Amino acid sequence: MSDDNYKELKKSVDRNTEKIDELKDGQARLEGRFDNLEGRFDVLEGRFDGLETRFDVLEGRFDLLEGRFDVLEGRFDGLETRADATEARADKFESYVLAEFAELKASVNFLSEKIDHNAKKHSQELARYFQMVLEQSRHDMKLFAEGINANSARLDNLEPRVDRLESAS
Repeated sequence: MSDDNYKELKKSVDRNTEKIDELKDGQARLEGRFDNLEGRFDVLEGRFDGLETRFDVLEGRFDLLEGRFDVLEGRFDGLETRADATEARADKFESYVLAEFAELKASVNFLSEKIDHNAKKHSQELARYFQMVLEQSRHDMKLFAEGINANSARLDNLEPRVDRLESAS
């Protein structure tokens, strides 16, 4: 082989070696970038695992709340049934009371008419009776007032005696 061929072959080998070195450098950069991406994917996977755990917790809480809601809904249904029954009883009682009230009103009207008739018939007797009651009440009030005056006088007489006893002790 000639010198020129040899030089050219050497240049070609050197260029190929440089290209191989460049490819190795590129491959190293790509591996670094892949390692970086792999690390980022690990971080994202960890975050997804955390989110999945949080969703599991939230799902459990939702299931619990849904169960509690079902219990409350059942209780409300029971209360609604009881309210309907109570309302029916109240309607029945109202009808009974209205009937009794109508009967009572009729009785009161009858008695009122009878009292008016008897009052007119016996108005002078009632007036005399109430006049006697009024006189008796006046007499009783007079006796009561005299008793109060007598007690006041006794208390007024006791006050100086109590003052003397207090000053003596």
